[in-house]
Parts: sequence; C-alpha cells; structure tokens
Amino acid sequence: MEWKPVLREVAQAYYNASTWIRETRAGRKEGPEMAKMFCGELKTKVDRAIAAKVPESFVIAGSGETKPATLAEIKTLIAPYLTEANKAVDQQSAAEEAKWQPYTSLLEGDRLKYFNDNYRKGVNVYGPGGRYLEKPADFQKATVMHTYTVNKEGLVPRWEVTGRRFKGNKLVGAPIIRNGVGDRPPASAYK
Repeated sequence: MEWKPVLREVAQAYYNASTWIRETRAGRKEGPEMAKMFCGELKTKVDRAIAAKVPESFVIAGSGETKPATLAEIKTLIAPYLTEANKAVDQQSAAEEAKWQPYTSLLEGDRLKYFNDNYRKGVNVYGPGGRYLEKPADFQKATVMHTYTVNKEGLVPRWEVTGRRFKGNKLVGAPIIRNGVGDRPPASAYK
C-alpha cells in the first residue's frame, strides 16, 4: 500500500503527541516542551497524509492509552493539543522566571550573565576561599566567582578552578585558572 509509510508516521506522531499531552497533564517537567514538539510533528505528518490523498475516514491504530481514531479526528485534536502544549510551556517559563526573579532583579551586566550561564544552569559557584554562593546577595557582593571541574579519567583525579573577577557589575581581567591533584580543590585555589 502506497500510504503505508505515511500512515506509520501518523500513527507514531499521534501516539507521541497524545502521550506527551498526558505527561504534561500529569505534571512531568519536560512534558510541555516535548508535547509542543510532538504536536508540531503530528501536524506535519497529518498534513503529509492528507496531501497523499489518504481518506480522512481512515482509522489510525492506537496503542496503550492512545485510542484508535480516524485521520479526521486526529486532525481536530491538533489545534487543542498545540494550544494546551503552548499554554503549559508559557506557564512553565513564567514559573521558571519567578523562581529566579530574586537573583535577576538584583544582578546586572556581566554579573547577571555569569549567573545565568553558570548557577542558573546548575553549576555550583564559589566565592573567595571556596565559599559556596547561594543567595542573591552572595552573587551581588562577590568580587570573584569560581567554578571547578574534576577529571577522573587519569591515574589520579585532577581538579581545575576557573575564576572571574568583578568590579561592580563588570568582568575585569582574564579568567583565573588554577589546577591540581585530588577530588576537590583546596580553599587556597579560590583566590
């Protein structure tokens, strides 16, 4: 059957979109972005099936919680699915911005960029002496901010600390890089 590859794609896209809409409703963190992506894919696949002259009365097989549906029924689900996915993405983005607002409202310039590029992405940031920076005021007041990595691939683990100096909200000077042997850098590496 000439439609077989197209119908296989529609069935997979329908399953993916409906599954990720359910995951979004269940509160799964990555649900909204995945639902949005798969709903867009579903629209593309359904449009391709219609362009290939697949009758809209053709039934697409379901799987698990995804029930069988005609191509026409699936087509009518796309807009509400996309609306729901986009709304969930927007709500998630707003919640994420609200979470970081105490920091982003206090920090500016290079200091804000450093924060966004590191701490906000899950990288631990340390001040002088290796003091962990955690509160908005910590980031606002720190004259130097450091991150570190550990390479455990050799015979002995090696750490590397990369520091950046700030004057006000501006980065000054080149990165400060120190390295040594061990699982953790000593406090003296954070100058």
